[in-house]
Amino acid sequence: MEYFALFNILILVLFLLSRQLTSEIYLFIFQVTKRENLATNFLAFIFFPGVVVHELSHYLMAKFAGVPTGKVSLFPKREGDYVKLGSVSVAKSNLVKEFLIGVAPLFVGVLSILSIVYLMLQDFSGFNILKIVICLYVIFVISNTMYASRKDFQAALPFMAAIITIGIVSFVVGIRLPDISIEWMGSIEMTKIFYMGSLYLGVPIFIDLLVILLLRFFNRVW
Repeated sequence: MEYFALFNILILVLFLLSRQLTSEIYLFIFQVTKRENLATNFLAFIFFPGVVVHELSHYLMAKFAGVPTGKVSLFPKREGDYVKLGSVSVAKSNLVKEFLIGVAPLFVGVLSILSIVYLMLQDFSGFNILKIVICLYVIFVISNTMYASRKDFQAALPFMAAIITIGIVSFVVGIRLPDISIEWMGSIEMTKIFYMGSLYLGVPIFIDLLVILLLRFFNRVW
């Protein structure tokens, strides 16, 4: 499953790039217009479909876990040096539920990307240029908005720390999990999906890098 490993590495790379991308876009628009609201709204406009997927993932996971929810916002809000593109009010719960709610957008985002790639693989000849552009745009916005926000990360951190601690202790004392066979995945061409998924993740990564480099140049010489 080398392509599965590659896919996850690219997910990590994209996470690092997405943070820098939004900062560079915001700074560029702000320097051009000198208006914070316009820069913030421009970010929200570009990534709106991804924001919808992100916040709905939190909301639906909270409902599934039986955790009360409050106001859902899909509009941007600036908090200091950080732009929050959306939010969902979720009540306090136990570590496991808070972890699942916090990382839900990442799981939904990855599944969405793989689903889009899978559908395109089924009948690639049926996709015209417009459909391909739309699919790539959806992949781009979802892949750049599926990561945990600061609040999500803070909620998931205790559970992650507990799992990592248990894993380290288990390794030290010699406890090992049994091997799990995943040969059945070949029947649905998972290798091909992760291979194509890695290729398609290369598109938003390339776009992110290009935009970051260009905007960084303009932001420095502006």
